[in-house]
Parts: sequence; C-alpha cells; structure tokens
Amino acid sequence: MSNRLCVMGLLGGSLFLIGCGGAGIASKTDIEKTIGGTMKKVVPIKGTVLVDDHAEKGVMVSLYKSADLENPLKQVATDEKGNYCFNTYTSCDGIEPGEYKLTFRWSNITGAFARNKGKGQDKLNDRYSDPQKSEHSLTVAEGTPQTKLDFSLTTK
Repeated sequence: MSNRLCVMGLLGGSLFLIGCGGAGIASKTDIEKTIGGTMKKVVPIKGTVLVDDHAEKGVMVSLYKSADLENPLKQVATDEKGNYCFNTYTSCDGIEPGEYKLTFRWSNITGAFARNKGKGQDKLNDRYSDPQKSEHSLTVAEGTPQTKLDFSLTTK
C-alpha cells in the first residue's frame, strides 16, 4: 500500500513522498524509477490570472499541445492570489518545451469534478474555454523560464 502512495505522490507532482517511510523531497533517481525512464527537460511556467482586475481563486487554467486541442495536457487552478504554476514531476517544475494553447474556466465547482470537462456554470461566460478559438498561445523554449506569464480576463 505504501508503494502505491509513493507512485501517486510522484506522479501527482508532489514534492513530498507520502507513506514511503517518511516525508522527504523526491530525488531525480526516485522519480525516474517511478516513471520508468529518464525525466524530460521541463521549463518553469507560472503567473497570475486576474478577472476584472481582481485575483480570483479557482480559475482553471488548461494547457493544450497545439497539435492536440481535444485533450488538455495539464490543468491547474489559481490560488487565492490568482497565482498558478504547471507541474510535471514536482510542484511548479514546469512543462516540456513546445507550442501550446491555454484556456480558462471559472466556476463555483472546484477540484477533480471541475477538471472533468469543466462542469458548472462558467463565470467567464465561456469566453476563454474553447482551445480551438483561444487567443492565448504559449511558446516554451528550453532553458527559458516564464515566471510572470500573467493573464487579464473579463466577465463582460
């Protein structure tokens, strides 16, 4: 059972191993054992989302590979200060270099249920939720962190 918790913690992007004989930061070797291969290079991507000039908690930021706009690659929710960051192996470590589209949804429903096709009324009136129509593109270059990737959205 504790091995399952280890795998879930690592794959979930957690910095701490849970149920593995004590909490600690996952090493690169531990992560590579868990994923069954070499870690890919990732680039930190984080920023803030403002809605009508205010930081809002729970805005779902979805990341799509430009070549696959059907299924989000990653999804994160903003915190109470409107901040977000993407995880691949550890908390806020980033994403692989490439071309992406971003979408945004903000509903009263949060957590895993909200990530399941964005259930609930979108308080952004579906203005930013379609990756096919998204005006928010992202180019991630190796070795070039983007730590102030901010977005200003409106409900009107």
